[in-house]
Amino acid sequence: MTGVEGSSYVDPGDFTTAVDAIKAKGARVLFSQGTLGDVALPTVPGDVFTTPDGSPGLHAEFFAGENLAGTPITTTTASTVDFRWGNPVDDVPTKWSARWTGRITPPTTGLVRFSTLLSGAAKLVVDGTTVFDESRFIWDSFFGPKESAINGVIQLTAGKTVDITVEYSTKDVGFYGPSMKLCWQPDSLIPEAVEAAKKADVAVVFVNNYSGEAFDRDDLSLPGDQNQLITAVAAANPNTVVVLNTSGPMLMPWLGKVKRVLQAWYQGAAGGTSIANILYGDAEPGGRLPVTFPADEQQGPATYTGGKNDGAGGSIVYDEGIYVGYKWYDKHHATPLFPFGHGLSYTSFSHDKPRVHTLGRGDQAAEVSVEVRNTGRRPGSDVVQVYIGHLPTRTDTPARTLAGFARVDLEAGRRKSVSVTVSRRTLSYWDEAENRWVTPTGKVSVYVGRSAADLDHAGTITVK
Repeated sequence: MTGVEGSSYVDPGDFTTAVDAIKAKGARVLFSQGTLGDVALPTVPGDVFTTPDGSPGLHAEFFAGENLAGTPITTTTASTVDFRWGNPVDDVPTKWSARWTGRITPPTTGLVRFSTLLSGAAKLVVDGTTVFDESRFIWDSFFGPKESAINGVIQLTAGKTVDITVEYSTKDVGFYGPSMKLCWQPDSLIPEAVEAAKKADVAVVFVNNYSGEAFDRDDLSLPGDQNQLITAVAAANPNTVVVLNTSGPMLMPWLGKVKRVLQAWYQGAAGGTSIANILYGDAEPGGRLPVTFPADEQQGPATYTGGKNDGAGGSIVYDEGIYVGYKWYDKHHATPLFPFGHGLSYTSFSHDKPRVHTLGRGDQAAEVSVEVRNTGRRPGSDVVQVYIGHLPTRTDTPARTLAGFARVDLEAGRRKSVSVTVSRRTLSYWDEAENRWVTPTGKVSVYVGRSAADLDHAGTITVK
């Protein structure tokens, strides 16, 4: 896919799916849907609900204000929770809240997935477990054809009736007005995918998340039942590969149970073909991470403390100063899931000792050269990354700052000298008091490696 929402959306036109591209390689493919991914689900039908007194539907209470407080201004019985761009009952104020209570009887045993299309704030509790508790100001794309759902899963037993509570508030409601649909998928697709994986030599699991303009992420988890799918397939087939079509870093609780992970991001019409070529080794996965993948949601600068925590007011405090991204991890000696600049190839490389040459002409302060050798058995590419250390000043500057990088393609057994120019601007800092760039004189350490967490000291630059 290209962009999925808002100003970033681009219609890719005709495209080849990864499954079709893999089949075109001549492979025998066992396909199973496995998960519906990050899409809207059908509305929960009214025939699975009963009110606390045993009548069909859900008991609904509506309150003045957004905090479910005080005496209900009206009560009614609702067949389900499904309203859009307006109030589900008459005579409620502009700001209101509601609670639906009752019991639900699932038709199947297994992992049941609930979701909501939402404009406002909503919480779902099933059998004493909070399935989701989030807010959103709109669920429709401005330009793209998709809808963005909030998801959660819970294990239920066919025919076993359990309590259900749905809460809604106009807090965070968007300009279209209050809206909510309570949706579900009672029949898990995971068991069928597991059976297919048991018969396969290699299991490839494709997962995704929906993102775009006006759809900030509340967490770093794969939506819906996708983590459960990966875990189940990996348990059935030790040769499991995960392909992530995602907008950014994701948590990977299953990482130690799978053989490989391919970060495909959002792609265009040729995305399926390129993924198939990489899986078959006809092309190499030569990209390097432009961001850091944190080990958990508490790791990193400016972490989000809103969403599920109403007391935080949904705020983010950007107090990291100059320690943005990988620089924060370095300063706090934090080990991420994957560091900035990380990436693997289908071959291996070695670096000879780098050479640092101070230039001092114009904006070119120095040149860092290193000889790279392909030590593997097939062609591939390496990305030489050059970082500089603290600047020679009392002003606080990062211990590692990316100064430049260069990609080199090499046949097996071949070697090549690669050079990266370090600019004078890279060796400068912004003086807020003077409102200008300052380049301090002295010696600056240089580091060369393959990621922000894999660096060797290469020498020094003398800044004059």
